[in-house]
Amino acid sequence: MKFILISMMLANPVTYADKSTCEIASKALNDFGEAAVCIPAGDADQNSSDRMFKKFFNLVEELDKLEKNKVIAR
Repeated sequence: MKFILISMMLANPVTYADKSTCEIASKALNDFGEAAVCIPAGDADQNSSDRMFKKFFNLVEELDKLEKNKVIAR
């Protein structure tokens, strides 16, 4: 699961691949004097390209299902 590091000094949150890496960055910022916390990242964290490809592959899967149903129905 991805984690987002939110701190008062960052305009855009940074995403980390795992919780332990995020906690290391959070501790470093907290030691520096900035408030920081790690939270799980959701799908909203994906960039527009990731969302577009995900929607495209979902469309391909749906079209494949429709095609298979059409062939079976014949």
